[in-house]
Amino acid sequence: MQAGRSAPSRNRGQRLLLILAVLLGALLLLGLLRMGLGSGSPEFYGTTYLPPEPAADARLMDHTGEPRSLSDFRGQPVLLFFGYTHCPDICPITLHTLRTALDEIGDPAEEVAILLVTVDPERDTPEVLARYVSNFAPYTTGLTGSEDDLRALLSAYGVYAEQDQHEPGILAHTSAVFGIDSEGQIRVLLHADAPRDELERDLKTLAGL
Repeated sequence: MQAGRSAPSRNRGQRLLLILAVLLGALLLLGLLRMGLGSGSPEFYGTTYLPPEPAADARLMDHTGEPRSLSDFRGQPVLLFFGYTHCPDICPITLHTLRTALDEIGDPAEEVAILLVTVDPERDTPEVLARYVSNFAPYTTGLTGSEDDLRALLSAYGVYAEQDQHEPGILAHTSAVFGIDSEGQIRVLLHADAPRDELERDLKTLAGL
């Protein structure tokens, strides 16, 4: 008789555990869905920032000699790249690739700004930057500043720039492009060597197209 009474008890206990497991699973799934929906993060082929991070600001000087802050470009998507005009390969290839990709997107891409922040302020005067960025018009703005300001900005973005020990005048530096949305949030890291269709898709996503 005792065995007959314990079997229903065990069944009820198992059913209760099953119900609790289903409820916990449902709550977990709901939480994950809410996280995904709440973030509102579009899908990028590049390295996505989840959650997006506020883009660090800095007061610099553009290639026309005018004071400019990164925050001056709020309201439009920004492609932020750290490089220098004497770079033999990575910088011109990256800037050319970005300009070409924006040309392919068409008219809406005119709202996108490419910002080249120099890592070589001693040589990259506003005049030098002006001649250089004219090769990547109309999207590109060159920016320079004091060594202290630029060093602080590089640190804020986790960018490195170091003198090549074997080639004088050549700097090894971070080559990724920071994709910043119109609200000043870093959304994605882009790479110039990505497949062209993926890069164009990421630029459209960043621009909200």
